[in-house]
Amino acid sequence: MPKWAKVKEGPLAGKPVPTLDVNPSINLLSEPMAPANPYRSGYGAKIPTRHKVRVFDQRYRRVYVCQFSNAGTAYIIHKGEAFAVSW
Repeated sequence: MPKWAKVKEGPLAGKPVPTLDVNPSINLLSEPMAPANPYRSGYGAKIPTRHKVRVFDQRYRRVYVCQFSNAGTAYIIHKGEAFAVSW
């Protein structure tokens, strides 16, 4: 059962998002390079990273970062729903 966390900034500010605990030694896949950042400023709501995690249906999901200040929140998208990732 996931824990819930509140998003502090961005388009989902104030909304609760389920948090997943991921064991990086088993469920983490890191690619050599990340896809290009679609935001010119370097900040944004869906910045792709080079990491993927395996959850739910055993498929690897890309980890995105919501970054609007010095701290970012890592999350994945599964069936249109965002899940915050903590390791």
